[in-house]
Amino acid sequence: QQCLPPEIRSEMLSRNALYFASSNGMPRIESSHVLVVGLGGVGSHTAHMLARSGVGYIRMVDFDQVTLSSLNRHAVATLKDVGLPKAIVLAHHLREICPDEKKLVLDPVVKMYTGDKERDGSMMDPPSERCQRWDLVIDAIDDVPTKANLIAYCAKRGIRVISCMGA
Repeated sequence: QQCLPPEIRSEMLSRNALYFASSNGMPRIESSHVLVVGLGGVGSHTAHMLARSGVGYIRMVDFDQVTLSSLNRHAVATLKDVGLPKAIVLAHHLREICPDEKKLVLDPVVKMYTGDKERDGSMMDPPSERCQRWDLVIDAIDDVPTKANLIAYCAKRGIRVISCMGA
């Protein structure tokens, strides 16, 4: 594990800190827990930018592997990643952006979200006891019925969700 000196991380996030200074927003961003479900063209870019913006904890869920046909829209995948799980590829790349595991916790889950608690296991559970629920869920799922299940899950629990639709 590599730790970043505070002045380096501070400089990395200096533009964001300026923007959010009046609302004391950076501490909220840095302590936030975000779940991204679906890591294709929309979800991979979303997780990538969340990591670059200073979000402290990102769980990334996708069952799929990088394919040749997905290289044109995936945020970070390259030819050497073809055949590897999207969640793992993304986590490895984001770790290069922020190698400090205390500043950015990456939680890749290689599994399909179904909306069925038995099949999904603990993937929807918040990451720790001090985090009672997700601060935000990003729905970047392609399948409409599964998307509806995730939105319903969030609505029942009062979790903020941003839903994105692909092509």
